[in-house]
Amino acid sequence: MKKVRTAAYCRVSTQYEEQESSLEIQIAYFTERIDSDPQMKLVDVYAEKASALNMGNRPEFNRMIRDFRK
Repeated sequence: MKKVRTAAYCRVSTQYEEQESSLEIQIAYFTERIDSDPQMKLVDVYAEKASALNMGNRPEFNRMIRDFRK
């Protein structure tokens, strides 16, 4: 069976230090979830601290979209 190539996008919207652990928790959750599913293959994790208001300030989101289009 061919595995589904899967990526995770994790983001916190502020620069507050308390949010740092939230980002780490998101990354750990999605990495574990994808790695534990025999039908999925983790390709990449895109993670950043950025506001949703300005797409130009979201380099990981934009990288994910570029990678998807390839």
